[in-house]
Amino acid sequence: MTAALYNTTDQAQIKANIGAHFDPLTIKVGSLKRAFAPPASGALTTSDHGATVGPATFGAIARFMEEYDLSHIIYSITPDGSCRF
Repeated sequence: MTAALYNTTDQAQIKANIGAHFDPLTIKVGSLKRAFAPPASGALTTSDHGATVGPATFGAIARFMEEYDLSHIIYSITPDGSCRF
């Protein structure tokens, strides 16, 4: 999504733009969980996050899109129905 927004495939530029403009959700994960999760499952790694875990959740992406006027309407679709974000 970021590559398309900034019309680039340059990984360094994409990471710089994300760092400058995107505010991810911060998740506090203890050191024991971070140490023992990867051996339990390779999918449970946070190695690409560094010292803080900051995933791009729907809410964080929606706030980013609204803040920089990149969308007109944002909908959230759940099993209970859809609603305007």
